[in-house]
Amino acid sequence: MLKVKVDNRQGPLETITTLLLSAEGWRDWVQTPSKPFLPPMPALTNIVVRLPRVRGINHRIDLATLQLAIPADMRSRLLNLGLAFDWSARHILKFLQQCTNVEVLGLNFGDGAFGEQRITLPKIQRVVLILRLPTQEETFVLFSEKTKDGVINKARASYLADFLRGDRTAQSTIRSLSIENATFPENTLLEVLRDLSSLQHLSLRNVAIDDNLFHKLRAASLLPELRTLDIEVSEGSDWDGFMTFIEERGIALTRYYPFFKD
Repeated sequence: MLKVKVDNRQGPLETITTLLLSAEGWRDWVQTPSKPFLPPMPALTNIVVRLPRVRGINHRIDLATLQLAIPADMRSRLLNLGLAFDWSARHILKFLQQCTNVEVLGLNFGDGAFGEQRITLPKIQRVVLILRLPTQEETFVLFSEKTKDGVINKARASYLADFLRGDRTAQSTIRSLSIENATFPENTLLEVLRDLSSLQHLSLRNVAIDDNLFHKLRAASLLPELRTLDIEVSEGSDWDGFMTFIEERGIALTRYYPFFKD
């Protein structure tokens, strides 16, 4: 079963710019580069594809042969790409590498288990993401669904810092970072933020931090471009250190929750 939804524009196929393809129930999904499943669509720049679920694919099909075949000229035009799938990553990574002009990427690995565009891995201890994102500007990291159960120890802070820092041959490009539902023991959040020299907006919601974070940020002259702060922290930091940090930098509070110790 294949469901297709396009945007509201009127006109021939050649004018379609946005396409939602829902193929979860397509049991006989077989594609090759010479026989892609989409016709020529020269104006297409935005596509969301919900791929067939592995458990529903015809048992006669070799799962190792699964692929997503979109013509090369169409891939090169894509600016917004969304994929929902439970396939092995090797089937998708090669395709992603060919979409070099994509500006917005959404991946849903979780088959709806943690809500749309999310994934839940309750036992995970280490995540390794090897992605080169030299122009990334915005990142949102949610460590737990509701509570600050995600404890970020030194090793995990180092992994997260490397991921956010990205390509070490160039300056960090992240301008906006949001972190929710996590506990950062002493110096771990400092490690995460250390190299984000282009960061302009920082959001910390339901996050526990160490008492002297803002004093340490100020002392080390970190986050030189920070302009706005959205903060709802359940534990940590002293009032004087926080106020000195934001007043000296001229930082605007876009959201503030009083959490500080006396």
